[in-house]
Amino acid sequence: MIFDDDTDERDQFSENSAEVRRILRERPYDSVAELEKLGFAYASSGEDDVDDIAEEQAATANTEEQNQLVMFFEGNSSPSDELVSCYVTELEKDEPHYALLRRYFRQSSPQLLALLCYGLDQNPTHTDLLNGLGFYHVFSPILKPLIMHYSKACEVEQDMTRYRQLAQDFHINCSASGYEAFYALDEKLLENNRKKAILKDLMTEWSEESVAL
Repeated sequence: MIFDDDTDERDQFSENSAEVRRILRERPYDSVAELEKLGFAYASSGEDDVDDIAEEQAATANTEEQNQLVMFFEGNSSPSDELVSCYVTELEKDEPHYALLRRYFRQSSPQLLALLCYGLDQNPTHTDLLNGLGFYHVFSPILKPLIMHYSKACEVEQDMTRYRQLAQDFHINCSASGYEAFYALDEKLLENNRKKAILKDLMTEWSEESVAL
């Protein structure tokens, strides 16, 4: 990219580049949604998909916890707190086994969906589980449970910083399916509610971004 003498443009590009690297490193499951916040459009190449699928098919469990997850995903047992812990612990590692987990997202594993929903029933605002549900929706439309769990998360969250992020993620994960998350959340709130002010701000912000794009 050529910037001529535009220092502001060069600085903005550097900031965006650093943010893209951070997103791809820290949030691979919902990287598409995160990149869209920066104004990027996502385009998948067939070669990327082929490479990803090959990596997923070759992936094997390397730890006892990973083995427990594989046995659960490929079986028909019920989800449990222990399995949710295995899933979350894997994501919190410095180098999670993304290829192994991604295989079951791509397969639209009903066991994986059951695990995510079970975990969210216990902990409605858990970011990793909500992100997982959004990622699952990429491969297999699950709009109803996605709306249900994000709505519950936004209802119970009382930290306004976290609420803003949850509402924004809700919008990003459902907007492509035609669901207006901001408006749906706003309709359920009383006037003078702090959450209502946040939603108004988000509506303005995203409306301006849509016009700019």
